[in-house]
Amino acid sequence: MRRRPSPRDRAAGLTLIELSVALAVFAVLGMLSFRALSSAADSEARLGEGVRRWEALARALGRVEAEVSAIIVPTAEPRKAVQPLLLQADDGDTHGELSFLRLDEARGVRRVGFRLRGQRLEWLLWEGRERIGTPQVELLLDGVSSLRWQFVPAGQGLANASSVPPRQSSLPAGLGIELALADLGRFQRLFALR
Repeated sequence: MRRRPSPRDRAAGLTLIELSVALAVFAVLGMLSFRALSSAADSEARLGEGVRRWEALARALGRVEAEVSAIIVPTAEPRKAVQPLLLQADDGDTHGELSFLRLDEARGVRRVGFRLRGQRLEWLLWEGRERIGTPQVELLLDGVSSLRWQFVPAGQGLANASSVPPRQSSLPAGLGIELALADLGRFQRLFALR
């Protein structure tokens, strides 16, 4: 004879409705977990991009500082004044190209420079003292929307800085660079010269 199931026996199993509700809850929790994980991964990628961009800016300004700190004033013939800093337009580019002589331990006196071409800040290296031939060009920073050089006269502050280098054969007291980057904003840095 078969025994009738008691209410206790019926409660031991799951009904189809209970199983469906449990699956729905797990599906919602899984989707929320996936979205949170995806958002965290996207945030990490954006943060990594930002860090790389700031590092690139720091490297570019570090290179400018290293080159500017090695500027030398060439000795000139008595009747010929030598301008140590040359700022000139390059192929109609209004940003100008700054070039100067620096002491290179391996090559002696060498002309180097910086220019903005397109939206690229470039470091220029010539073989010798003169602007002869095509310089070696190295990219320092991408995404630069504007570049401006400032020359601080001796004994004066940044408020008296000029966008025209001094015409005498001595260095100004300081050299400033102002960069505008579309993604990071405007940066200004002043380098003291000897």
